[in-house]
Amino acid sequence: MPNLRETQLQIARDILAFARQQAPRAAATALLRVPPGVDPGGRLDVYRHGYPSRILEALRDAYPALDTILGEGSFHNLVRRYLAAIELRSYNLNDVGAQLPAHCRRDPLRDGLPFLGDLAELEWAVLSAYQSREKPPVDPQKLAGFDMADWETAVLELQPAVAVVSSQWPILDLLETKDIERDQIDVALEDRPQSVLVYRRRLEVEQRLVDAAEQRALQLLGSGTPLGEAIAELAADGCSPQATMEMFGNWVGAGLITSVRTNRPT
Repeated sequence: MPNLRETQLQIARDILAFARQQAPRAAATALLRVPPGVDPGGRLDVYRHGYPSRILEALRDAYPALDTILGEGSFHNLVRRYLAAIELRSYNLNDVGAQLPAHCRRDPLRDGLPFLGDLAELEWAVLSAYQSREKPPVDPQKLAGFDMADWETAVLELQPAVAVVSSQWPILDLLETKDIERDQIDVALEDRPQSVLVYRRRLEVEQRLVDAAEQRALQLLGSGTPLGEAIAELAADGCSPQATMEMFGNWVGAGLITSVRTNRPT
């Protein structure tokens, strides 16, 4: 007889194989001790069916807009292909959808619905923002003593929840379809690119459109580029220093910035 660890692994492989529509490599039912006349396969089916059903439920919660747009049957089939194609790397159901945006970009559905991958990326950013740890925002009073040299070398730290998702499709409009009936969806797709800022304010996750300048500014400053360098690079693209500092003020007001440190030599 296999030991406990071997038994657990064999049963887990059986359940995973069922979720991926594969034949199990060994009969896990032989490991079960059941009363006479009871089918061990029926006992194991509770877990064979329960595991993928729980994953489907978790993915529906994580991707409500995809679920609405695709409909129950198509979304279920997408999940089945997803589970067959990926290797789950976490025991936490909150993580089960991490690879779905990348999968949507190569799934057969992309031919008719090319926005699916970008929409999934936005939905994952929203879910990640809900689950992220919120840090205390920077105190504006602590910035009052900064002089011009301090601002030139200032490096910002953004909240962990902050993300910008860009697409050639109107992904924010598509995200909002999660709150309407499927047969009422009417979103114009052509020539409507959108970049969406995602962030959390206390218990609420907010999304709003940003233009190319704000998208680039968040990208630069979020990657550790000093403020002076970012302002110069943005100015070369047509965004004035005043406009950049106005964006900075809006971010501070929304609590997006957690610290501003200066690299100016003492």
